Amino acid sequence: MPFGRWRAVALLSHTDAMILKRSSGSQGFGTQASQGTDDPDSTQKNGARLAAINDAMLVEKSVEFILSQSRSGTLSALLMAAVLGAMFVPAVGWQPYLIWFGVVAFGFTTRQFYFLQLFKREGATAKSLRTIAIISAISGWVASTCVPLFAGALTNEDLAVVTALMTSWVAVAVAVLSVQPRIYTTYMLACLFTIYLGWAPRATGAELIALTVGLMLGGLVLHRLSRQIWGMLRDTVQVGAQNKLLADQMADALGSARDAYASRSRFLAAASHDLLQPVHSIKLLASVLQRTNDAERRATVTEQITQSAGSLDSMFRSILDLAQIDAGTMLAKPQALQLSVILSRATAGFQDRCAAKGLGYALQYEHDAGVWVDPVLMGRVIRNLLENALKFTTTGGIRVAGQQVQDHMELLIEDTGVGISEADRPFIFEAFFRGAAAKHTDADGVGLGLAITRHMADLMKVGLQLSPRPGGQGTQVKLTIPISQTAPLIRVSTALTLDLQDRFIVLIEDDEKVRKATDIWLRELGAKCLSASNGDILLEALKRVDQAPELIVADYRLGKHDNGLAVIARLRERFGPIPAVLISGDKVSAEELGSVPILSKPVQFDELNSVLMQLLRTSKPEKSG
Repeated sequence: MPFGRWRAVALLSHTDAMILKRSSGSQGFGTQASQGTDDPDSTQKNGARLAAINDAMLVEKSVEFILSQSRSGTLSALLMAAVLGAMFVPAVGWQPYLIWFGVVAFGFTTRQFYFLQLFKREGATAKSLRTIAIISAISGWVASTCVPLFAGALTNEDLAVVTALMTSWVAVAVAVLSVQPRIYTTYMLACLFTIYLGWAPRATGAELIALTVGLMLGGLVLHRLSRQIWGMLRDTVQVGAQNKLLADQMADALGSARDAYASRSRFLAAASHDLLQPVHSIKLLASVLQRTNDAERRATVTEQITQSAGSLDSMFRSILDLAQIDAGTMLAKPQALQLSVILSRATAGFQDRCAAKGLGYALQYEHDAGVWVDPVLMGRVIRNLLENALKFTTTGGIRVAGQQVQDHMELLIEDTGVGISEADRPFIFEAFFRGAAAKHTDADGVGLGLAITRHMADLMKVGLQLSPRPGGQGTQVKLTIPISQTAPLIRVSTALTLDLQDRFIVLIEDDEKVRKATDIWLRELGAKCLSASNGDILLEALKRVDQAPELIVADYRLGKHDNGLAVIARLRERFGPIPAVLISGDKVSAEELGSVPILSKPVQFDELNSVLMQLLRTSKPEKSG
């Protein structure tokens, strides 16, 4: 291939790879995040697609080329046959010449009609291309039969002229048949051998040797020429195929971008309304709470504020998850973890919420087991499914049941809610889809919960199936969770109760409002709390307290040069192995976290309850002065 064409193909391949890399990051739900062109499956699929486009275009261009050349070849053949009549008629008479001319004219004219019919019937296919090339070769060979047919009646000079015309005809045919090099080579050899037969009876030995050498050398040149023309056509088509693939992928990328833009527009339109609703409700209820002194009324308003805050939290989490998925930063970091740890954290406080709504709740599993999951994502998956069940269940109850099946754990979440209609089931995991159940129950949300849950499950290779509850109304969700081959990192005993009375807890949080709210919450539960905005201030304050902390609650991001894990390390270096929990809105790697559990902002305080309960009951700090 000429250097210019190689450079063009390389440039197009590089551009093609960049387009694929950019478009893969915005594929949305249902795909693995951050898949680029290094993915073997993606590379293989694109290679196969390029090969298919290249083959189709090559056949199409070859058929177009041979049809256009055969049309001009027909006129040339008829003109040449008519001109040869000036030599053939005086030598053999009209009748032999007209028979030969009629066969040539019939072959060339009827083949064009047949080619058009074949093209209309079959189109540009490899089979039709081969058929057209074979018929073109046969009809071209018929013209060369004039040399042996009329050689005996011609003078040497006339025969030389005819031979020159026929070899020129064979050379010109390379423009027609080079799209099928093997067929052209066969045609060329047949024509040259036919010309040789015309000279054999009348040429001397030296003349035959010279003729043989000349025909062989000419044939070799023509064979190489046909290969070169074929290579040029193939290279041109390859560049065209690259262009077409690039254009298709750019169109797909633009389509994906338009779809993404439309999805964001729908989401923002819905979210802007739905986010304002609970904010508006909270502001009004807070105003009522400030004015009323009725204890029962205050309890009712407080519950309504909690519900509105929960709705706001759910939608806010969906926005953050959507942003992470689009950016490709939502990644799974699996580790060995006890199933009971995940369930205790994810279901903390859920029984009370069900009871407040008048629903039953049951958590059952035959035995505990170590599973291989991302603890943060798995907790989010279970909690999202439980929130969904609670949202759409008004009577009956919710049941969570786990059992080991061969090499995995099956976790069932069943409810007696309104269920999912048959028509909605195929679309239930699509982003922004809200089925009939949401309309019937007037449930809040923008239709992202199950789509995000599916994406999280896929990242962890956790199976997720949703179906009607067997034997009754409602929905059953089945999670197929891989069992860990290594020992769980964290174990927890059952039936624990939270007791923070007189426990000394240190809180590190750089946001003043969040720090004050968390401090008030911990003190309300009976804890003695010392809070600070960074590690230096906290360590200085601890010098004035004659007591070692019993628990650390730390935000991760504490400014430009400090983070919660570093503060935890400094406190442990001074006071010993103090239990700690990290709270963050950032994604922190499992390697960086080590054994420190992490909760995602905005935190669910019943989930924080569960973690504090585990940490205080499974570890005791060493007192230090």
